Amino acid sequence: MASPAATAPTLSLRNVARYVRDIQANVPLYEAIGFKRLRDAGDLVVLQHHDGLQLVLHRWDERPTTLLDTAIGFTLSGDAKDVKAHLEAAGWKLMRAPHEGDVGYFIIYGDLDGNPINLVGKPLKTAPAPGTVRLVLRDGKAIAEPVTAAPAKEW
Repeated sequence: MASPAATAPTLSLRNVARYVRDIQANVPLYEAIGFKRLRDAGDLVVLQHHDGLQLVLHRWDERPTTLLDTAIGFTLSGDAKDVKAHLEAAGWKLMRAPHEGDVGYFIIYGDLDGNPINLVGKPLKTAPAPGTVRLVLRDGKAIAEPVTAAPAKEW
């Protein structure tokens, strides 16, 4: 018997679809993050990101109260404050701010219908200088602790 991977058809990514109540009101938000309008077709608009991803905004007035969509992830370049200011000025709504424990920027914004985009970037905090922190294992958990002195040599 052949494995499923061996018999699966070859698929190419076509687009990501998002369902919104007001297409025209949402288009400027997506244009603000690098999408350009390719075409309008009745109850949908096709946009394309400068990285090549096509996004189709479909009108759907009967949208349930739970999210149907997955987030579109973007890598941040530049200062998070500037990016946040740009998105908020464009009309994106902050859904999750960076948390203290985040390794890097992890910010979630929603469009007018709550469809999320994830912004991920460089660490929020400056990494400690080499040799000033070490990881130790305590009760099965890795914990960072400051290095206070050189370890004693064993003879």
